[in-house]
Amino acid sequence: MGKLKKIFICILALGIMFCYAACGKNGYKESKEYFELSAFTDNSDTGAYDSKYFYRNDLTIFGADAACLYVPEGRHTDENGVDNYGGYYYMYPSGCTIGFQGLYYQTETDENGVQYKATNAVLRSKDLVNWELCGALDGSYSTRVETDDWPVNGIMAPDPIYDETTGKYFLYEQANSHLYGDDGEKFNECPTEEQVLAPDPVGRSGYWNDRFYLGIFISDYPTGPFVVATSENYYGDANQPNLNGKVITRFNPQINFKYDLGIDEPWGVIDAHPFLDDDGQLYMYFCHHLDTSHNAVNIWGMKMKDMITPDYSTMTLLIEPGYTTVTKNEKWESAPWSKASYDFGEEYELDNGSHGNGNEGAFVMAKNYVDENGKTVRRYILCYSGGGYNNKYYDMMQTISDDNPLGPFFKPKQYASSIIGTSLDNDWAMGTGHGCVVSSPSGDEMFVLGWSHTNDSFDAGNQGRWYMVDKVHWVENPEYGLMLYGNGPTKSLQPKMYDVIGMHNVAEEASVKVYSKSSSGAEYLNDGLFVSHEYYKDWEFSTEGETQITLTFDSPKTVGAVLVYNSYDYEYAFSGIDYIEFDIAEKPSWYLASDYVSKARVSDIKFGTDFIGTSYDYLRTGAACLASFNEIKVNSVTISVSQKIKYSSNNTIKISDIVILGK
Repeated sequence: MGKLKKIFICILALGIMFCYAACGKNGYKESKEYFELSAFTDNSDTGAYDSKYFYRNDLTIFGADAACLYVPEGRHTDENGVDNYGGYYYMYPSGCTIGFQGLYYQTETDENGVQYKATNAVLRSKDLVNWELCGALDGSYSTRVETDDWPVNGIMAPDPIYDETTGKYFLYEQANSHLYGDDGEKFNECPTEEQVLAPDPVGRSGYWNDRFYLGIFISDYPTGPFVVATSENYYGDANQPNLNGKVITRFNPQINFKYDLGIDEPWGVIDAHPFLDDDGQLYMYFCHHLDTSHNAVNIWGMKMKDMITPDYSTMTLLIEPGYTTVTKNEKWESAPWSKASYDFGEEYELDNGSHGNGNEGAFVMAKNYVDENGKTVRRYILCYSGGGYNNKYYDMMQTISDDNPLGPFFKPKQYASSIIGTSLDNDWAMGTGHGCVVSSPSGDEMFVLGWSHTNDSFDAGNQGRWYMVDKVHWVENPEYGLMLYGNGPTKSLQPKMYDVIGMHNVAEEASVKVYSKSSSGAEYLNDGLFVSHEYYKDWEFSTEGETQITLTFDSPKTVGAVLVYNSYDYEYAFSGIDYIEFDIAEKPSWYLASDYVSKARVSDIKFGTDFIGTSYDYLRTGAACLASFNEIKVNSVTISVSQKIKYSSNNTIKISDIVILGK
């Protein structure tokens, strides 16, 4: 983000205005006396803002398919007490600002005259918002691929993991292989030209997808250099076989379904994802891609025996386009899979058809919970993106399985399944798929890292996508139980990571009292969620006419910002906030006026027109009226709202959430 788009608020305590107010309606007694608190209240899609508390998805990182890991402080502390790597998130996108779709690389020559390709850009960030390139190779790239390594190009969608046992970092990703015979017998497990069944439509030697394999790269540091993982650099012995009895070299794919399993046809694979479960078992998820023998993209999973050894006996088809569940049959060899089709009478069919022939971009989340019978269940969420990346609805969806990371997984209906992206009203952040979810260092928050098309023709293949980040939560879905819920995609200001700003949402700790003619759903005022698409439209507070909402704390809180999120539905949206009033617990140190009262207000906060749809019949989700100000210690916060954007006989106003940043 450019510094010109940021602003820190310095509030002058001079010239404070005292105001006198009358009693309010509906039984609420306003204070007789208050002072107007200087605050920053602009929430636009391009203007300046208070970067102490907020961030905005300004779309400055180009790329896609990124996975991310956090490196804690102290892991790499040297003998001088210096740690150059800890305290950062590291993200590995396909492409990014120095390349496109992972197909770009830089040819280099080392000090010994050895030529290699530098690829896989890596960026780092403290807050998931501000990123910098940091690769060990030229400060940008992380991965070194030598001319006679088995990968040729198409090295995409790297997914990182740290192995506590070896103290090494691993990248798992797809790569396009050499052909057998490219260099004598060196690539003896790669396909021959005859085995590549179809001509490549863009003129490369051999059909592109038939030559996709899962590659494994290894490094001592998150910035690299990553190199092809082998028996030598993993086991410490070039001749030691892996746990399947196979010696791993630079010249052939470490995971080779066609060769290792003796499959007679091409078996192209993309989108590797490692998942380490709580019991220490490592799993690998991947996609069987379109190739000359297979006309769909579906997601498989299997156990790993160690970081470079697949347990092929556990290979399981997990999800497939057009089916809600895929189940492994007992008579697996003769009839492997039972498949339950969608009921297209439901709402799973999108306006451009179902999710096409693609389910890809897998990643897995897991959480223990207690079910309605009091039993502890471990729920696995297998996330995927559907329909192909050149698609408006290439969003992040989820499937669910209890107590088994290899399924069977069940696909909920479309909008319940969506984590982030799917919305007929979403006119700006489309194609958010193939991202990941990461936790804050404290573990108190989760964030979904996604992508957005750069153009309204959704031509990601030629024009790419932009990085974006929003919060995600575990919620109890009324139909399906524990699921992921994304607060996004957003175009408006959002609270920064709490670990970064040193504050959190204290509204969740407050008791709530509402003064209005009629209201319902007060529990949604401070649940930390705003409604992001129609499926959850009832998760909002509803009121009639002029309303005051008071959030009271058991003990005083020091606060610096307030956000009041508008309704998901344009029909019920407010046009602004009359005022936010603070019952101050102690006189602020910055207060210099001679007279002092313990009430303060920020008045007349307008809702930003940037977040009203161009046809003026919908709102962009996650937009709020907000105020940030010099810190004050308060007993309570009162919000008054009375006016709607749309004037009609319907007097109902809805609020999606209230966030108070404090400590």
